[in-house]
Amino acid sequence: ELWYGCNVLFSAAYRLGSVCAAVERKVEGNVQGRGICKAKHRAKEFEYATSVVYDIPLSCGKYYDGQTRRCVNSRLLDHKALLKSQPCSNLSLHCRECGCVPLFGDKTAQSGFKNRGAREMEEAYLINKAGHACVAKPSVALLAAEFVFLEARH
Repeated sequence: ELWYGCNVLFSAAYRLGSVCAAVERKVEGNVQGRGICKAKHRAKEFEYATSVVYDIPLSCGKYYDGQTRRCVNSRLLDHKALLKSQPCSNLSLHCRECGCVPLFGDKTAQSGFKNRGAREMEEAYLINKAGHACVAKPSVALLAAEFVFLEARH
């Protein structure tokens, strides 16, 4: 797409610079974007971090990638509840069809991003990179050029 005679790779509401900075923090191992949840959850098996991209390994060898601005503990408890009800999420659908179970205790919060757009792009990048090994669907779609750009930053 051309804007003022220039090719535009990102046309989202947030600045490309903030995405680069967020990816750079993740590459350097600095996850300042990750917040600490102050809620007192009943289940204490998960870490208390907010605004993260996380993955949940599955017993079949695949995994589920997701992102949340909420406490990852709360989001994982949501996933647990959805497994017991009608399958309405990609994770619950896959587990029902495959017969596998999520290994919630082995989950990891991969990176922290306060910026929603950066968090969604990181999630989409990780899901697209994993291919069929990941059972999740990304929150946003990446263009091929965006994927190549993010690949170069990792």
